Amino acid sequence: MRLEANSLKINEYWNNENAQSMYDKNMLDLEICSIISELNKEDFVLDLGCGEGEGTVEYAKVVKDIVAIDSSETRLKLLSQRNFHLKRINVDMRSLDLVLFDKLFDVVITQRSLINLPEHSQQIDVIKQIHKVLKNKGKYIMLEGFEEGEQSINDIRVFLGLEPIKQKWHNLFFNQNELINEISDIFELKKELGFNTFYFLTRVINARLKHPDIPKWDDEFNVMAMNLEKSFPNLIGHNFSRLKMLVFEKR
Repeated sequence: MRLEANSLKINEYWNNENAQSMYDKNMLDLEICSIISELNKEDFVLDLGCGEGEGTVEYAKVVKDIVAIDSSETRLKLLSQRNFHLKRINVDMRSLDLVLFDKLFDVVITQRSLINLPEHSQQIDVIKQIHKVLKNKGKYIMLEGFEEGEQSINDIRVFLGLEPIKQKWHNLFFNQNELINEISDIFELKKELGFNTFYFLTRVINARLKHPDIPKWDDEFNVMAMNLEKSFPNLIGHNFSRLKMLVFEKR
């Protein structure tokens, strides 16, 4: 009963048209650019938990076809409105309850979607389903929240007198080491990408100097941090990244 109640509460949250999947549009830009770097023009892609489709419409520009599914009709409506203006004919939007496919995917993307499941067992069940709908040697691009980077960034924030960044009530972050061990029999990790420079500069330096209480996502400093991350992705080696991209290959 508790699991069902939590799921209903999360669905209600995402059916609010005013909710946004990512308020920090600089971080969203980094996510989208990183995912696009893993896509090819002949790919048949599943965007699982597509939200309002800010990423979906960009991925559609560089792949053959993309199926975007979500459990929230409100999110799909917002994606449909966004896609109407762009006129992307290779975007197939579907409700999560009506997912039937007659062929396997080259790539599956989850972009901050699995962290919205209330239990870790559900997250693993979905990853196993992803494995089933991928082609042999297919690619799973997982851009989700991870505890290790969250802990590191919060340790240094507290040291500098800032409040720790708390997970949103509807989020459940992964432990990366545990995750890799759990799915090592079905997926091989091929690539790992964090956004350490961006997180350190925006969530520590800029927060401490200019915005200790309320974040200002469009601050000029944050735009500079985004561009620096794009140009020098390995500038800061320590794991400060609350969000990371892991690229897996189906075994």
